[in-house]
Amino acid sequence: MSFLPIVERELREGARRKSTRYVRLTVAAVALVISIFFMAFLPLLMGMSRTSGSSGFGLMTGYAFLLCLLAGVFVTADCLSEEKRDGTLGLLFLTDLCGYDVVLGKLVSQLVYLGYALLAIIPAAALPMLFGGVTGGELWRISLALVNLLFFSLATGMFASALCRQAGQAMLLTGALLLLVCFISPIIQFIMDNFGPTGMKWFGWLSPAEAYSRAREATFFPQPNRFWVSLGVSHLFAWILIALASWRLPRSWQDKPIKPRSKPLAEFLNAGSGESKLRRRRELLDTAPLLWLIGERTGVRSLLWILAIGWSLLVVLVAILQVEALMPLLVLIGWLTAFLVKMLFASQACRFFAEARRMGSFELLLAAPITTQQLVSAQWASLRRTFGPPVLAAVGVSALCVVYWMILNPRGVDEAIPFISIFGSFGAGLQLLDILALGNIGMWLALTMRKPHLSTGASILFVLVLPLVGVWCAPFLGFILDIILIAVFLNKLQTNFRHVVLDRPGLSTDSSR
Repeated sequence: MSFLPIVERELREGARRKSTRYVRLTVAAVALVISIFFMAFLPLLMGMSRTSGSSGFGLMTGYAFLLCLLAGVFVTADCLSEEKRDGTLGLLFLTDLCGYDVVLGKLVSQLVYLGYALLAIIPAAALPMLFGGVTGGELWRISLALVNLLFFSLATGMFASALCRQAGQAMLLTGALLLLVCFISPIIQFIMDNFGPTGMKWFGWLSPAEAYSRAREATFFPQPNRFWVSLGVSHLFAWILIALASWRLPRSWQDKPIKPRSKPLAEFLNAGSGESKLRRRRELLDTAPLLWLIGERTGVRSLLWILAIGWSLLVVLVAILQVEALMPLLVLIGWLTAFLVKMLFASQACRFFAEARRMGSFELLLAAPITTQQLVSAQWASLRRTFGPPVLAAVGVSALCVVYWMILNPRGVDEAIPFISIFGSFGAGLQLLDILALGNIGMWLALTMRKPHLSTGASILFVLVLPLVGVWCAPFLGFILDIILIAVFLNKLQTNFRHVVLDRPGLSTDSSR
């Protein structure tokens, strides 16, 4: 048997696939259009200065950074776990294949698409160099950091997929690991550099985002070794994750008996004892049978309460200390927390329809006297029950802290009220529209996609990731995009889901059942 046969097969197949060329051409064309738009738009706002080229280059590479970061969550997080659920992974290990053959083969199959897409973005991102403010060395360092970030993200997804069996668990674990390594570790490094003992720099070295942030001219030349060390350490860490996935995969594909959790941990994760949970389920069956059928993930609710409590404690601490230097860090943590909450919301909006399609239980729903509006309303009610209390608690604590800050700083109230009212209303409205758009597009994609388990990633990509270029240029464009998505997919959800699921041309979409 040849060395790495699956890798060789995937490379040959990917090179002959027409979709590989289409993806490369499409991404290159879109990146070129966006880059030309930046070149024409930014000088009108900033004038013909050196900062316009640097700003356009930063926007393009920042957008590529976000896409590379989320690649592991939406592309490789379910590669191996899907094979486990389908029962085809064991057939591979009946041959002479080893764990690293399967892991590297799956990894290379995704790198064929994503690698070409990233290589197509880089030349278009170099066009702002014509305005000045960007050097050739900066371009190559940023490109190297993006390639390393893409490889790290895909390796993290493969590691999570080797451990988990369900798609949602693998995506959640991948997102948590990327959040911990790429953002939490630099924050710990910042705290160590300013308040902790010296010599604790390895926290930042683990993060591929550290190499990306150190690639710009202003941050590279003061400490050039920090860029190369963080790039090498993070790349080595990615190979360690691949090695762990290769070692774990042959030992994790078999079905194993479920081990009961310890009683305190089980009660915490399930939001109560088994008796109370069973009693609530029985009461829900009598009052709202559709809510009982949809069910809920109490682990997600517990995670939301952990996020809400952690955010509330952080806001209260900043309000008590009155340290303005911590405000940028608080804004960054708030953005990351809101993004994570919206990712969880998208996963829960897609969960019921995706599971029903995978398990083939939609035939039972079609036989019941249930209208489309009733099912969609029950899905929204389940989302409100899960996300409403923790989100409202976190927002309420934040509002009280803002009032407390105004009381302690009466002189700055007159200047702060317009800023808080305008940007607070804008941010709250945009977050609400994002939630509504994620719910509507997530339900529809879970009903219509060929692979419904990918509906969560697709909804996040369409609502949160792709519109970022337009939002950066015109902030109010986010409102318009969300309103368009809500209107389009809300209208689609009004159609009879029997026609959508069964795809029967003769089925009338005007019937109520």
